[in-house]
Amino acid sequence: MSFPPENTVRFAPYFIKDILYTEHPDTANKTENVVALLRLRQAITDVGRYLRICERADRQGDLIGVTGMGSISRTEKLYPSLIQEALFTVNFLQKGFVPVIDPLQFCSQRDICTDKIEDANSCLGDGGSPVYQFECIEENGVQVRRPKCLYGIVKPTAVALKDQSGEYLGCNGEEIFLNVTDMLPQITQLITTHIAV
Repeated sequence: MSFPPENTVRFAPYFIKDILYTEHPDTANKTENVVALLRLRQAITDVGRYLRICERADRQGDLIGVTGMGSISRTEKLYPSLIQEALFTVNFLQKGFVPVIDPLQFCSQRDICTDKIEDANSCLGDGGSPVYQFECIEENGVQVRRPKCLYGIVKPTAVALKDQSGEYLGCNGEEIFLNVTDMLPQITQLITTHIAV
């Protein structure tokens, strides 16, 4: 679906010319749109203002990050004044398991399953936030970690529901994110078909 150019919306110093939606292959027969692509009237030339989509999936145990302005409380809408970052490790299993007791469930290719490595997570208000891989670079003789590429996004529905105890379901720290890298061929096709004309 694409909005006509006359419905241009103001966005920072740029203008949105078109909004195109992709559907994940698993939802091709449904109306659920999971990724929106924006075509701007002016190109973003400052490479420090965006992340390219990762071309490969991370390995088991690799460190990934998420930033957002979502709730910092598991039970109420309490939002931070500064953007927050949470760190996770990639886990190819959908959830932790105890051998012999629990069945082994692997993470779907369309998802990024994780384990938290600190007392932080994505929560209510973080839906759509970026999930990124890291790279290590040297700055002034010191090794620093910085975001390398966009790996996924926080699923909005995963953080908006509460369990019986009143905690938001997506705030438990063992999160499943949407894998945008898995959608790269579909996104590339959409760009080739609709945007690059």
